[in-house]
Amino acid sequence: MKRNILKGFIIGIAKIIPGVSGSLLAISLGVYEKVLAIIADIRSITWRKFWFVFWLAIGALLGVSLFSHGVKWLLNSFYFPTMLLFVGLISGGIPDIWREIRTDKIDFKALIVFLVSLTFSYNLSHLGTLDSFESDSIFIYLGLGLVEAFSSVVPGISGTAIYMSLGCYDMLLDFFSNIFNPFYFKFGLAFAFGILIGVIILAKLITYLLARYKKMTYWAILGFMTASLIIIFKEAFLVMLSESLNGFSLLLFLLGIIGLFLGYKITVKINDLLAND
Repeated sequence: MKRNILKGFIIGIAKIIPGVSGSLLAISLGVYEKVLAIIADIRSITWRKFWFVFWLAIGALLGVSLFSHGVKWLLNSFYFPTMLLFVGLISGGIPDIWREIRTDKIDFKALIVFLVSLTFSYNLSHLGTLDSFESDSIFIYLGLGLVEAFSSVVPGISGTAIYMSLGCYDMLLDFFSNIFNPFYFKFGLAFAFGILIGVIILAKLITYLLARYKKMTYWAILGFMTASLIIIFKEAFLVMLSESLNGFSLLLFLLGIIGLFLGYKITVKINDLLAND
């Protein structure tokens, strides 16, 4: 139980970091396929499966609600180290994915799938910004819930990056940080309903692909992951370079390298513990 809450907690924090994909961390932490399989076959769910998903969801909710204000502060104060920490957390899952797809000879179909998914994911982060949102509209939160479902199921797609592109990231941060406020209850229901609809539909599709075309699906996931890491690295270094004009901070750079190393080690350690369960 505690381990599943911790995994959900890490995924929840990732959900509010721009450019970071929560589903990639779910893959890195070894829970992605399990959750998809449970949701895709929800009618035959057992109590054991239910509690597995429940504690993950509780951890994610805690991560989102408790860290919304903290993430905002970290990104404003320590953007580079924070982003590199999550690069490390995501990168820690690459060895496990590579073991799923590696072959002795070059598979050109797999490379095409990899490049297409990489290109799609990278370009998705450069959507045009919408001018404004009606923050008190239930339908807006329903639509944003569908976006959240899409980014939660499709690995490498950052929901927060899409929200920033659409111009509603700050609105959602305020929503997440006040998620237990009664005023936001109806918006929370609409958001959750959008997630539920989207996840149920997409979970069946991804589960089918993993069952029939597992290696190709993981090549696509690796493409999404690579694009996400490129986006995060690019944004982190651009911010660091712009801040360097006012004086380069060796301390922040070193903190970023330490965060990268720690993030990688954390994911690898959690996966090792999972393998020994």
